[in-house]
Parts: sequence; C-alpha cells; structure tokens
Amino acid sequence: MTLDQFTHQARRQPFRPFQLVMVDGSRFTVDHPEFVAIDRRGRAVTLHARVLRPYQP
Repeated sequence: MTLDQFTHQARRQPFRPFQLVMVDGSRFTVDHPEFVAIDRRGRAVTLHARVLRPYQP
C-alpha cells in the first residue's frame, strides 16, 4: 500500500475499517480514522489503538 492509498483509506467518507499489511506479513487493523496520524512530510505513519497487536484471523 502506498502512502497515497493509505491516506485515501484513512480519510474515506464514510470510513470503513481496513488492514495495513507490513513487509514481514504482519497485519494491523485501523478501526477508526482518529487512530491514524500521518506526518506532514509523508515520512511516517503512526497507528494508535487500545491494544496494538497483529491481526489474528
């Protein structure tokens, strides 16, 4: 997922939860748009959650 794709998903209206898949295959669910912070320069993305743990199907 590119930064543009991530930004589009995070700002989508109405918001729908989505998964962020890392290079190592781990997955994180973004449950709410307020749980995401994107650096102004686009160099960092921060996910916030009550419990940040990999997605378990």
